[in-house]
Amino acid sequence: MTRFMTHAISTGATSNWCASVRGPIIGRGLVVCLGLSFAWLQGCTSGPPAHPGPTAPAENEIKPSYTAPVQHQQAHGPLQLFGQFNEPPAVVMPRLMGRLKANPAYRRVRQSGPGEISLQFLPANPTQYVDCGVIEVPAPNGGVTRFSGASPRESYQAMLKGRAYGVERKLALQADATITVAARGATASGVSVSVRYGLTREQVATSAGDAPIRVRDQLIFTSKQGAAFARAPTKCVSSGVLESELLNLVK
Repeated sequence: MTRFMTHAISTGATSNWCASVRGPIIGRGLVVCLGLSFAWLQGCTSGPPAHPGPTAPAENEIKPSYTAPVQHQQAHGPLQLFGQFNEPPAVVMPRLMGRLKANPAYRRVRQSGPGEISLQFLPANPTQYVDCGVIEVPAPNGGVTRFSGASPRESYQAMLKGRAYGVERKLALQADATITVAARGATASGVSVSVRYGLTREQVATSAGDAPIRVRDQLIFTSKQGAAFARAPTKCVSSGVLESELLNLVK
């Protein structure tokens, strides 16, 4: 039950409508179609429902369909995860450490091993660094609310069995990066970057007279491989921006 409750809030699902989510980068679409009853949605909250409704639909009546988003690599070529520089590691490492520590955006910068630097990055706006597609939610006034799936905060209205719900959606990103510097001959260095992305999504749906429905879930993926939230169709991939920014600090 919890899985479908999360799916309903994450897409703004209502009775007999479809929320369309376009895939990252080149806008390929995914469509999530759910037929949800107000009584069923209430059944996923704690405590008795404030307003009795019709019998909840069986699981096999809820048939979401999903078209996976296109990977960033297919639209723009491979991510930049490696660079070669005409200076030895003895020059590259201390210079890179100094630049990372001088930038307040990078936290917990440390040498985590021979030729290895680790750091943490918590951007206020994840949209520049991860791509989670575009979510479209039919609004009560007949229009469409459209927003980036990686947006840090969104507020929108959705209808369930003729009643308006306000949905507050928050998304936070924590990126843990590892930079490896290795010798390439006597006078050159090879530098590689790998990032572990962690997204935390919090959503609250409220309607007058009903207890709020609260959902919190997390998603972890890497530079090379995106992933989808377990209880919703939103898929996220790296935009490659953070990896490029880190490599550019070596120059």
